Amino acid sequence: MVDYNIEFSHIYSDKKFGKEQEKSVEILKKKIIEFLKKRITYSTCVLIDEYNPKKNILSVDILLEELDKRNIYPHFIGHESKLTSKKDFLLDCIRDKKLKKQYEKYINKNGHVPCSFLVAVWYLYRLGHLELTKGVYKCFSHPNSFHGDKLINILSKKYIDVEKKAIKIISNTKFADCVKNIEVIFY
Repeated sequence: MVDYNIEFSHIYSDKKFGKEQEKSVEILKKKIIEFLKKRITYSTCVLIDEYNPKKNILSVDILLEELDKRNIYPHFIGHESKLTSKKDFLLDCIRDKKLKKQYEKYINKNGHVPCSFLVAVWYLYRLGHLELTKGVYKCFSHPNSFHGDKLINILSKKYIDVEKKAIKIISNTKFADCVKNIEVIFY
């Protein structure tokens, strides 16, 4: 396990790599320099949301090419659609009956798992509290572990509400104490 698992350049599969991802890369580079100076271990990951878009124009190869142009090489790539496999597990973990019922109702009515719920799954997986058999791929040969003791998420401010909801979900589970290990850097 590494000290930190850092997510950056979150992207939807129906979008092209753009300013949002570039800003995230700039912040990541500064964080990497800081960690190298302090000998803090880390792994980096990008989550591709191909669950919500109707059309997919972004492939892992295209994403890696764009990051390569910016001299950043993620250790892992994740696919958001694969996080849905832990839906029932996380629902069973929610202690607040009202919150649990709210998410069950939404999922049953829409036949779709909301982003905040998938973010909560993503965080618990990155912290090593969940295992996935599919959905996260190593980008190249390296010794870095995917799971981190702590998380850093480098995200656009447009995700603030989703992040708050994800933290609320985790706070209402047996994993509540790990919320202190989740840091979000908004730009």
